Amino acid sequence: MDKSASATLQNIFVSYGREYRKKHKLPYESHKVMNAIQGCRTEKLGYHLISCGNCGCDYEKKAYNSCRDRHCPQCQSYQSAKWVLERKAELLPVPYFHVTFTIPHELNSLVLWNKELLYDLLFKAAWESAAALIGERRHFNGQGGAVAVLHTWGQNLMEHPHVHMIVPGGALRWKSEWVQKNLKRKKNGKKKKEFLVPIVPLQILFKNKFLVKLAKLYKKGELMLPPKADGVPGPKSFYRLKDAVYKKTWNINIKEPFASPEDVLKYLGRYTHRAAISNARILNIENGRVTFVMKDYRNNGKKVIRILDAHEFIRRFLLHVLPKGFRRIRMFGFLANRYKIRNLEVIRKLLEIVPVKIEKANKTVQHIMQEFFGVNILKCPQCGRDSLKVIQVHEKWHYAKGFG
Repeated sequence: MDKSASATLQNIFVSYGREYRKKHKLPYESHKVMNAIQGCRTEKLGYHLISCGNCGCDYEKKAYNSCRDRHCPQCQSYQSAKWVLERKAELLPVPYFHVTFTIPHELNSLVLWNKELLYDLLFKAAWESAAALIGERRHFNGQGGAVAVLHTWGQNLMEHPHVHMIVPGGALRWKSEWVQKNLKRKKNGKKKKEFLVPIVPLQILFKNKFLVKLAKLYKKGELMLPPKADGVPGPKSFYRLKDAVYKKTWNINIKEPFASPEDVLKYLGRYTHRAAISNARILNIENGRVTFVMKDYRNNGKKVIRILDAHEFIRRFLLHVLPKGFRRIRMFGFLANRYKIRNLEVIRKLLEIVPVKIEKANKTVQHIMQEFFGVNILKCPQCGRDSLKVIQVHEKWHYAKGFG
């Protein structure tokens, strides 16, 4: 099926959002996200006037402001590029592994009622499990590091909380020694299949740490149980759920190392600031239905067409609105923000490589767009010179904050 030009998340909200709000009681954050996306790059959020500064050229354009909401599929490209470029100086010439931690789907309902608590718990359990094995003497016997990104959705937009973790294949031992995973090679020159740490112990550790911490939250009375948690809400239903997921094998996937550190950056650029669904995946909006494409991972990732009622599509999208101020990208171990600069300087000295000054990127929007996307946003389409500039700004940010 060909994609319709009008098939965007914004148009779904514009066409069916008002009716959906009337039928459903939504939390403030969901209202705010819907308003922001509906107004993104429209007159409702104001505009900035762009003019060519070249004498003799009369080019002028009104460009509508972006909402900059992290759930908006139109607004994440620049933020992703900026973040990735800031990470560029932090790359090390070592193997990098991709580890994915997923909790059983039986916990999804509980997570939705306790988003901030349990998303945070997912981060902690995942990193503590990886750090414990990396720190064992039989493996690295040192402090590992990781960049972790939370995703809460599956391809069908249903709840699927999981953490993507990019882990350097090495550890810092006693702040004075670097222990690295040396990839073995077969006789024909191909790499032998290597993993960061054994997967079965990692699965067991992750499950145990998550459930122990979950039980502590419940005993402290900090968890909200869903209205119908396996029958009647209460201690019996909670411990019945806990016992059921304990019997399961928890899903952890460790992929082989990236080909190069540069590939790590490309990968992070796709994952760090991703919205629950991109506009490219939405194919059509017609007669109260939304058609979109998804990968069926049970069928080797084959692309399939899915059709949902528009209200159901909106419901699923709003499941993934994050709590206000929640950090969905986190750094751990020797990459933790507090000690990262000092640790990386030590590691680079130990690896005997040229030190790189690590600082927060202070590049302009123009530099970032040029370097990451190869787009010169200063180039005038009329005279061809790099002379475009903003001459007026009209903002209406109150729209994104209200319930319009």
